Amino acid sequence: MSDPGKGHETRDLNLRAVVLFAVGLLLVGLATHWMVARLFKGLQHREDRKDVPAPPDASRELPPEPRLEEISTATLGALRRREEQELGTYAWVDRPRGIVRVPIERAMQILLQRGLPARRTTGANQ
Repeated sequence: MSDPGKGHETRDLNLRAVVLFAVGLLLVGLATHWMVARLFKGLQHREDRKDVPAPPDASRELPPEPRLEEISTATLGALRRREEQELGTYAWVDRPRGIVRVPIERAMQILLQRGLPARRTTGANQ
């Protein structure tokens, strides 16, 4: 049996293993905390470098194509007006070949009258 003077059961609990496990867990926790802190510090340092303003550019070269428009509302308005003008007026597209542009409303009326062009079917497909 066990010695009544010890005060705890020695056969069921390995105190040394429990203490080593606790110390190991503490060390792993501290190492993880240190690595995460280093990661965040490195990311913050990299982000701080991004905020540094670029040096003034004396040459003022244009960036490569395609460039963004500075005043998009003005150019968008001009584009819309040009599209409306093209959709609503008659004009020659290719005079020698006899190709004209007709207003969209008139083109839809002609399409309704004539119908869509269809492929010719051969006797084998019928």
